[in-house]
Amino acid sequence: MNTGIIRHGFVLILLALISGLFIQAMPIPRLGLSAHTIGILSGVLLLAIGAVWPSFVLSVRQKAAHVLVVGVLELYELAGLLARCRDGSRQVDTNCIGRRFGSSCG
Repeated sequence: MNTGIIRHGFVLILLALISGLFIQAMPIPRLGLSAHTIGILSGVLLLAIGAVWPSFVLSVRQKAAHVLVVGVLELYELAGLLARCRDGSRQVDTNCIGRRFGSSCG
């Protein structure tokens, strides 16, 4: 068992549970729910990877790359979703390129 990956999984689950307390306060609660769900599922994935880690036969560089990819990208994804929830999810439609947000595009 890799306790470092398992620890990161528990931290990610804890952050997702804390973000779940504020879902109704977000401008778009459905995105908050998505961030909460993705955080919990990603944390469970890290727990599973940490549990089966000894059965992987990886070089030192591959282990470092794996931890970097799994840990950083999952946290980045959760942080990106939470940022979109906070900002009100201003997305650019491909038909609206070059126009201001909130303008009628069509």
